[in-house]
Amino acid sequence: MNILLICGEASANQYGSKLADTLNQHGHHTYSFGDESLASHTTQLLSIDSIQHSVNFGSWKLKRHIIKNMRHALDNTPHRMDRAVIIDFPGYNFRIATALTSLNIPISTFITPNFWLWNQRSMGKKLITYSDHVITIFQKEFEFYSKINSTKTHYFGHPLLLEPIQQLTTGRPQKTIGIFPGSRTSEIIDHLPIMASIISHLPKQYSVQIICNQNRLHPLIHSLLKSKTHSPEVCSEINTRLDYAISAPGTNSLRLALMGIPLTIIGQLPFWVYALAKWVLRINIPHIGLPNVVMNERICPEYVRPSNQQCQTIAKNIQAFFSNPNPLKLFKNQTSDLRQRLCVHPSFYDCLAKLIATK
Repeated sequence: MNILLICGEASANQYGSKLADTLNQHGHHTYSFGDESLASHTTQLLSIDSIQHSVNFGSWKLKRHIIKNMRHALDNTPHRMDRAVIIDFPGYNFRIATALTSLNIPISTFITPNFWLWNQRSMGKKLITYSDHVITIFQKEFEFYSKINSTKTHYFGHPLLLEPIQQLTTGRPQKTIGIFPGSRTSEIIDHLPIMASIISHLPKQYSVQIICNQNRLHPLIHSLLKSKTHSPEVCSEINTRLDYAISAPGTNSLRLALMGIPLTIIGQLPFWVYALAKWVLRINIPHIGLPNVVMNERICPEYVRPSNQQCQTIAKNIQAFFSNPNPLKLFKNQTSDLRQRLCVHPSFYDCLAKLIATK
């Protein structure tokens, strides 16, 4: 079969690469709309810059441009696609599906938008209508879509658990704080200023690192910090033991919790996006951080659009965390439970490949 993988997020491209390797091993031909990492495992039909696209309600011009390029690539490839797999492309899924269905290309959805988290059943119905398979990675996500169509919904666990995750906390006197503002331009612009404000209220003896796995975003990070007297080190990966982290929501917050690193989660949206979500769409969810969502309790402090006064409070709470050993012990117990709540089939990608190749 000729199978097209369509990825937007950086993590989606990583999952897509592993899925492509498995599909190739099964004798299929894989093509992609994605970044350079996915291109090295597939025949790339369209390059999509994972750091530039935005999941915000705005950015309509960029969305139209990406969808137009996708349609042009499909119209001009000599290869007939037997199936397309949309992997974690929030904000674009429905438009991509429209382009694919107009060409009679069957669709599988792997990692869905947050309709399950927001309990948006009508959106879930729309997604499951055009998808032959909906492959979920969270138990709650599976339950949400199973209630709509149990035949189409599948769950093999979370692929993050297939990665070797090292415990990286330490009890050294000097504390090291890791800052994770995101992996897209829009995330960095939204989150870094408020995270920098929190850092400014921490004791000067704390060591601070900003970690962003997209090297091309490092100049942006430096430019946003240029007014700071002491700019933290900017790294591509964790290169030292961390005592604490401040992270944007998303997969990274879950990865940090599984590493045993205590963290505070900051959800910083533009005000108009926040207002639209809260008062117009009336999206009301109990938790924004994935560790808290999975556990259905707040094991990690989280804040949506924290004020300057709250930034001071967040910094004080981080200091207080270090002054008492009990919170760290509790967090360790909770993250042990978190790992047990998550699960993964040992042949995760083989299961996906066989399902996706089913006509």
